[in-house]
Amino acid sequence: MRLDCIYGFLCSAAISLFGCIALSLLTFVCFRFHADTTTVGFLYLIVIVLVSLKGGYVPSLLVSIIAFLCLAFFSIPPIFSFAMDTPADMVASVVFLTTSIVISHLVSKDGGHLRKSKTYDKVEAHE
Repeated sequence: MRLDCIYGFLCSAAISLFGCIALSLLTFVCFRFHADTTTVGFLYLIVIVLVSLKGGYVPSLLVSIIAFLCLAFFSIPPIFSFAMDTPADMVASVVFLTTSIVISHLVSKDGGHLRKSKTYDKVEAHE
């Protein structure tokens, strides 16, 4: 039982690290090519969905918050600041964070049902 807990933690940590590395690479590429906020946000959402599929809720929540901070700091004017000039930017960033958290919850919840189903199928096959 203890090994399962340690393995689960290490797996979650590795997936979180993968998500953070993917976000940093996307941020670098999008910043270099002057991508607009919408493009960056959708690319971040793809990373969040991938992390949700593999890692569950906690790693995807961590990656969602980091993606929100990267979006606010590197993409929304004024750049290199968490301040936002217009109310539309504030609404867009809050909507992004909300969407990423909802996606994380739904995908990890659905993935949990899938894992339980596969476990049940294995038990049925052994009987």
